[in-house]
Amino acid sequence: MFGAVLDANVLVPSLLRDVLLTLGAGGMYQPLWSPVILDETERAIRMLRRERKLDGDDTDRYISRLLSEMQKNFPDASTAGWEHLEGTFGLPDADDEHVAALAVHAHAGVIVTDNLRDFPEHKLPGELHALSGTEFLNTTIDTNPAHAAVELDAMARRRESTLGDLLGVMTLQFGSVLSVDLLKPYADAAARSE
Repeated sequence: MFGAVLDANVLVPSLLRDVLLTLGAGGMYQPLWSPVILDETERAIRMLRRERKLDGDDTDRYISRLLSEMQKNFPDASTAGWEHLEGTFGLPDADDEHVAALAVHAHAGVIVTDNLRDFPEHKLPGELHALSGTEFLNTTIDTNPAHAAVELDAMARRRESTLGDLLGVMTLQFGSVLSVDLLKPYADAAARSE
């Protein structure tokens, strides 16, 4: 199974995070992150919830539960030992060096980030490349749409919804996504069998 480093900016939006982690939990790839990425994720979620004027105690509980669930469900995702590589890639934003360092140290095949301009291909070593969250979803789902449909159907049921409804929300939030088209026949078949 190949590893994918999930940058903080794809872990903050709840739907994207849930879809990515659902596919990872289903064995479609190995999610990877570092304590630094989790700290960045926490700070960004706190900022968004403050902007929405959401209660601080609710935010604390939300973040605590989220990080606890991520650590419980992905005990091997948090990786250390990459620190010596930080600063060796010459990325446009030095604050992103830790993401590339983690990817190289963990032998990840891809960095999943919606900040592609700070991960130019010519700066990434070897076969490592960066994909947006949507591109990564498309690629991952395309490898086995039937498996992805099973995993996302289970996610939809946890949300007390249907796969068809989930795909509709994904289309609204992610735009026109190839993966939605690949999964639509499975959603249609599930709807006919209900």
